[in-house]
Amino acid sequence: MTWKEVVDPLSGSITYIIYDEDSKNSLIIDANNFILIDEFIIEKKLKIEYIILTHEHYDHVLALEELQKKYNFQVITSEKCAEELGTNSRRLSRDYSVYIRMKNKTKKNIENDLSNVVINI
Repeated sequence: MTWKEVVDPLSGSITYIIYDEDSKNSLIIDANNFILIDEFIIEKKLKIEYIILTHEHYDHVLALEELQKKYNFQVITSEKCAEELGTNSRRLSRDYSVYIRMKNKTKKNIENDLSNVVINI
């Protein structure tokens, strides 16, 4: 078994991908950045068996929905976390709306178009 750290450049949160190089089976702990996780999964030809969520904060679950659309795996988490995942107001900080609006913009677009930044206070 080996592992890879995936650091989300915006939030700084860390995803761990633990995998077996022979079987290609893997598990992910806290899915933060779909693009970075997906690139690594494709590069190593891994099969995601499980995603473990330590808690429901947005920077730990941000890639979960997109990964579920593409891959078939089981999610392991606490009962409290599972309940809170359906309650956006509990799991999302005010930074989340800024992140969502900015994640598909290039740095140049963000610098030239400050209307993409919306802060909910």
